[in-house]
Amino acid sequence: MHRLAPLAALGLLALAAALVAGCSDDVTEPAQDDPWEFIATDKDVERPFSDYVEAQGTYCWPDGEGGCIDFEPPMLNFIGWTDPDVPFNCLFEYLGNAAPYLYEESDGAIDLGTEITGRVLERELEDGRALIRINVVAHDVLGWVTQIEDYYLDPIVFGARPDEVLAGMPPAIGEFRMRVMFTLPEMGMPLPDLFQLVLVPEEGQELIQLSAEMWADGVFREGSGFAPGTVGSVHTEEVFQLPPDGGYGWFIERIEFTAPDDLTGGPSY
Repeated sequence: MHRLAPLAALGLLALAAALVAGCSDDVTEPAQDDPWEFIATDKDVERPFSDYVEAQGTYCWPDGEGGCIDFEPPMLNFIGWTDPDVPFNCLFEYLGNAAPYLYEESDGAIDLGTEITGRVLERELEDGRALIRINVVAHDVLGWVTQIEDYYLDPIVFGARPDEVLAGMPPAIGEFRMRVMFTLPEMGMPLPDLFQLVLVPEEGQELIQLSAEMWADGVFREGSGFAPGTVGSVHTEEVFQLPPDGGYGWFIERIEFTAPDDLTGGPSY
């Protein structure tokens, strides 16, 4: 069984006690049983989770010709996760768009049962900026892994894209957890698309911390390092912490394949 390990094992809850981008605000969190859940204090205002949901997939990645790039149509754009030590890109459709698409296109025959919940907390810092904390929990999410040369569009090595699932390929289904902390110029502002916040933050937006973990069971395909058709799983951990020197902040980027019944000893890269 997979464990939600990265935050507790690495002591990342200490991040919350750090000074936020030069402010003197203490954002220490209360003790909690679930390290993936942000706990509200008397300094926090709880915003509707829909403020987060409705902002996702709204950023237009320009195609250079006046239009927008859709990386995994018909899905809204979402973050892909990588590991510098393996040539793969892990994609978990944590926005929940795949489930209704598959259900509608299959006339109800394919029902993933995806459920997404979360919480949005907002706090005013001493300098007037807003500190936003969001946690997301997604159950029964569609996931797949591609080779990385063309990021999203390369051949799949694990699981299947939505249109492939419609065509009869077995889906890889799993779980997704994420917590993210960032600042906005002032309280009450519209929340950003995380795809935009992470990749091209706008002036006044600052990503402080992002931790994500995801795993899914599915079938390996050509290029995975396992024999095509082998049943196994993918487990991904990603952690970003704002570096004080402005350096590279992603200090955990891990994609791991496992196949308990595989007798070849696993993939070699």
